[in-house]
This record gives sequence, structure tokens and C-alpha cells, in this order.
Amino acid sequence: MADRNRFRRVAAAIPTHGMDASTQFASSLVWQGRRSLWSCEKASSRKQGIQRVGPPRRDSRRTPPTPTTPSSPSPSPESADSADSCRRASSPQPSTASCACKNDEMNVIQGLLSAVSPLSDGDSVDRLNYCLTTVTLVVTSAFVSGWSFVGSPIQCWFPAYYKGWWMEYALDYCYVQNTYFVPFVDETVHNAFDFGEHMVDVPRNYTDRQTTQIGYYQWVPFILAFQAIFFYLPVVLWRTVYEMSGVKVRAICDACSVSGNMEEKARQGNMKMIASFLTQEHAVAHVTSSVRSMSSDSFIVVTYVIIKALYVLNAFMQFVVLKNLLGVNSYTWGLDVTSDLWNGREWPETGNFPRVTMCDYDVRVLSNLHRHTVQCVLMINMFNEKIFVAMWYWLAIVLVVSLVSFIYWLVTSLGSRTGKQLVNSYMVKMENNSSVARGLDRRGLVQQFVVDYLRPDGVFLIRLISKNSGDMVTCSLLSTLWEDFTKNRRNPPPYSEPLLIGASKKIDDTEL
Repeated sequence: MADRNRFRRVAAAIPTHGMDASTQFASSLVWQGRRSLWSCEKASSRKQGIQRVGPPRRDSRRTPPTPTTPSSPSPSPESADSADSCRRASSPQPSTASCACKNDEMNVIQGLLSAVSPLSDGDSVDRLNYCLTTVTLVVTSAFVSGWSFVGSPIQCWFPAYYKGWWMEYALDYCYVQNTYFVPFVDETVHNAFDFGEHMVDVPRNYTDRQTTQIGYYQWVPFILAFQAIFFYLPVVLWRTVYEMSGVKVRAICDACSVSGNMEEKARQGNMKMIASFLTQEHAVAHVTSSVRSMSSDSFIVVTYVIIKALYVLNAFMQFVVLKNLLGVNSYTWGLDVTSDLWNGREWPETGNFPRVTMCDYDVRVLSNLHRHTVQCVLMINMFNEKIFVAMWYWLAIVLVVSLVSFIYWLVTSLGSRTGKQLVNSYMVKMENNSSVARGLDRRGLVQQFVVDYLRPDGVFLIRLISKNSGDMVTCSLLSTLWEDFTKNRRNPPPYSEPLLIGASKKIDDTEL
């Protein structure tokens, strides 16, 4: 309102007598332009936080300047912080629903990461299969999927009269349907003038074209995802079985972790608790041995050996599936591709993961069927070649390591000899039990301790703990178990009580 009155006073001060109508109209336009310009400058200055002073007022009233005293305090940092907090409080906050959605997404991601996190209920070969390999395959699948949807996995060379939706239709059709590879020449050409003599024509027979089809490039993300699922399935089966059997392998191994047993007092308490749990499970299995003959002795160890066999079978089947999907003739195709690349034979000559292929599609025009053949570029095969060759070597390593691990656990679980060797090796290291270990009846005591007290499942748990926690924790646990064994041997419980039951208290998962 003040600006409007000011411009009115300025316009009224302009002398209009002696001017014609056109001059007055031009003068009013000039003042209107200046008015709009000042308004724009004032608005922009307000946005920048600067006070813009307009043209001087033609008013007799003057506002006296406000005197400034040196005692007036400057704004303190506390007041600035409070002002910032007030502005933050007045700013719009995200809704509760959006925050809840973000929290749900984070929970899902954390759940997926925790599902494939390495745990202590297996050895390092198990973690190589279900953790490292699974995560690598999932990340690679996400990369290829992102390139397929965001980038341009295929580009085709169409005739000039193809416009708009015609090109989109043909391009989508060639990507969805399988393309086929036709080499440019039938042999290596070292001279450009010989290129025409050795050129290979496109086969006229459509059946011959189908023999060289390439039908894997659009399914690579799904292939990698399914491979990750099959690498993770054995550990899911293993954890389901031992949870249903009542032997909490994960809880026992977690309680024996090195991080929780650094102090002597804490380690002794954990070892006594685990020893009581093992003897309690052994007593229950002994009572119900007539019903569960295998579970009373070696149910857990047999299940673990079967899981090891599943890892080997899965790695071998991955080779078979990749051979059939890629359309190669040998299981050693990874070595063949590497040899070709090393010797300088690229894909135009070998046909391994070709970048340039041919595509046939039909177009119906005026009740007539026209077949078109175009040349396409599979840029995604540039990544597929590296991914699948690296995967071939990785699967070979996983297969060999899994096979060695399976043979190791199979041999150590067949009889009690390996269990006695394991216990003897640790009893020699135990200073407190050195007199017992060197006694005359050491062999008989160890035989009874391994066969009648620990049994195959107990020996398996001791071996698994030694693989994950080391010798210090394993020696402490064996020392506690040996003390319980010798105490029960000197003072055996009555016949009516279960054998080797240390306490009537039932140990649950929360105590481990």
C-alpha cells in the first residue's frame, strides 16, 4: 500500500499541462515500467534476505534515525541456535507413514543381510558356500538386472523406413526372442581384400539358424538369482534339522565363541553350562534310544555329512546347468574361452558370447506375412563373458573345496578312532588332567569317554567348536567334560536315575 501511494504521488508531481495525449500516455507507460521493475527487485531482495530501498519518498514527514547505544548486545550464539531450532520446528516434518515405510525397508534389508551372515554352526567351507558365494551371485544379479533395465542391452540395425513404434516393436521382439550367431568369415582373414572371398552368408534354411540360437542373455539375472538360492538351501535345511532335533548347535557354538570367553571366570561358567547341556541331551537320547536309535548316537553328525554331500552335489549341478544354458559342448568351456582369449581368438571367430547376432521376425501387412532379418548388437554379452568365465573358475574352486571337506567329515565321522585321536591331542595339552592322561588306564578311560560319554554327536560338536573357537576354548570345554565324566565314574548315580544326568534343571536356549 505504501508503494502504491508513493507511485501515485510521484505520478501526480509530473507536470502534465502543455502535453498532448500521446505524450501523457508515454509518460504513464514509463512510470508503470519503473514501478514493475522496482517491484521485481524488491521481491528478489526479500528472497535473498536483503532489505531493498526504493526511490526516495517525496514526503515532508521524516522518521528520525534510531540512536544506537554501545551497550546494546549483539545476538549471542545461544539465541541463534534457538532461532534455528524454531525454524526447524516450524519446517514441515516427514509424515509418520513415510518414516514407517523407510523403517520397514531397512528391516527387510537387515533381515536379508543377517540371513546370509556367516554363523558358527558350520566350518569355513560352509560359509564359503552359503555366505560368500550367495552374496556374490546376488550382487552380480542386481548389476546385470540394472544394466538390462536402465541401459541398452541390445541395439538393432533397422531399415530406414522403420519409424517410431515399428522400431520399438522390432527391438523388443529381438530382445525377448532368441537371436542367432552367424560368423562374418569362415576363417581368419589377415588381408582386407580377402574378406569378401571368405564371407559367410546367412543360412537360407530357418532350421539351420535355430541351431546357433542364443537364448540366455535375457535370463542372466534370473539364472544368477536361482544359483544363489540353491547355494543357500543346504544351510537352511541344516539349521531346520538341528533345531527340530533339540540340539542347539548354533547356541552351543556361539557360547563357545572366543569373544565371550576371554575372561577366565566367564569361560568357566560357559563351559560348565555347555557341559551340562551336552550331558542332559545325552541322557535324554539314552532314555529314548529304543525309539530313536540313530538320533541317540549320531543323528546330528549324519545330518551334517549329508549337508556336506548336498554342497558338493549343488556345485556339480551348477556346472551341468550352465553348460546346457550356454549351449557349449564341454564342461571345460571356461578353460576353452580363456585359451581362446589368450591366443587372440575373439568372439567373431569362436562364437563365444558373441556381440553381433542376427534376428528374424515376421510382420503381417495386408494379410501377407513378411519376414525381416536384422543385425543386432548384444552389448550385455560384453559383461556376460566376464561374469560366466569368472563363475566357472569360482564353481571349480567351490566344488574341489566342498569335495575335500565332505571327505574329511565323512572319514572323521565313520568310527571312534578319529574321535579318540582328537581327545588325546587335547588331553595332552591340558595341564590339569596331565596325570590322568598319562596314567596306566588312559587308553581305557579315553575309550569309555569317547564312546560312552561323548558319542559321535558329542565328538562332532567338539570338533566343530575347535574349528570355530580354537584350542583354548576347546581345551577348557574338554576339561569340564572330563571332570564330570570322572566324577560320575567315581560316584555313579542310582540305576533309577538317567545316566550322566548332572542336574534336574532343563537348560534352554536363553542360557547359552
